[in-house]
Amino acid sequence: MSEVDNFCNPDEADCPYTAFEKTCKDHRDRCGKWVKLCAGKNAQTGEPIYQGACEDSWRPILAIEQVAATEALDKNVQLLRNDQAKRDATYLQIALEQLKASNNMGALLQKMVEEMTRHNDGLIKIGQGRLEEGRRIIDG
Repeated sequence: MSEVDNFCNPDEADCPYTAFEKTCKDHRDRCGKWVKLCAGKNAQTGEPIYQGACEDSWRPILAIEQVAATEALDKNVQLLRNDQAKRDATYLQIALEQLKASNNMGALLQKMVEEMTRHNDGLIKIGQGRLEEGRRIIDG
């Protein structure tokens, strides 16, 4: 009998832990390696389907499922990383544009301050000239 047959028919499988003298059915209630796992759900009723077998029979099946779950997780992590990298690139581009805009704004503000200073200097000179003219008239 093949391993697949043993897994599908554990009642007929000879147990290697009894030196193949007993079948799994003969001592499964006392065997520490007998495991009952949920093998899925009934498609019509939705009730869980439990299947019992020796843990040694479950190992290859669980290992295959674990590999599939790990591969799915790796794929999801990669997708998440790619999305995050795209967002990071977008945020970096926005930050660079804001930096350029603030540099341009700083230069514009500096020109405005210089122009206002020149204008105020001119007003001060005009005001000083009128003040001197007024003093001359009063002293006069």
